[in-house]
Amino acid sequence: MLGRALIERGRTAWLNGDPAAGEADLNTAIQELNARGQIYDLARAAFLLAALWHEQRRPRAEAAWLSAANQIVKGGYAYLLDEERTLAYPMIAAYLESADAEVAEQSRLCVAHLQHVVPPPLRVHMLGGLEVWQGTRRVAKRLLLKRRAGELMALLLASPGYSLSFDQIADALWRDKELAAVRDAYHHATSACAVRSSRNSRTSFPPAMSSWKKGK
Repeated sequence: MLGRALIERGRTAWLNGDPAAGEADLNTAIQELNARGQIYDLARAAFLLAALWHEQRRPRAEAAWLSAANQIVKGGYAYLLDEERTLAYPMIAAYLESADAEVAEQSRLCVAHLQHVVPPPLRVHMLGGLEVWQGTRRVAKRLLLKRRAGELMALLLASPGYSLSFDQIADALWRDKELAAVRDAYHHATSACAVRSSRNSRTSFPPAMSSWKKGK
């Protein structure tokens, strides 16, 4: 429990502007977890330390990433990278181009493993305000407000079969706009909301999203 507590405290300290305190906690967590053989938490701590050093452009960042990536691939923890995508994806992209062949290969393996990660189910609460949860992570409100993605999501979820025509969506969301502006807004909203448009000009959630649950 101590190791996990140190990880959370270190991550919070770093992301709240105190990287020195975050680094100290993560290093202590790694020592504690290594002694106890807690391999998943050890991989997570190693990943966060690598991400911190990568952000600071430390000389040891690449070696730290190699160590973390090895642990993640070996343990089958690619879902960790998906959960921490805002930290992981830029780092993976950078090290795919590494001059070190081993680092580049481990980064490619991480990408390959990520292809098989099943996204956590989404839960959508629509009463008392829109809330969206991906697994245990709440989707930030600013993302739901972006390009009216949240409004489109709520509109589709409230519709039979989670599907509406372009005209129905345009009338509900952009009644006062010109057609060209509506088409542009529609394109951006569907992209941000990760929905699809079919050949019959209807917009709906993909079949993979059938596991979504509407909260009451």
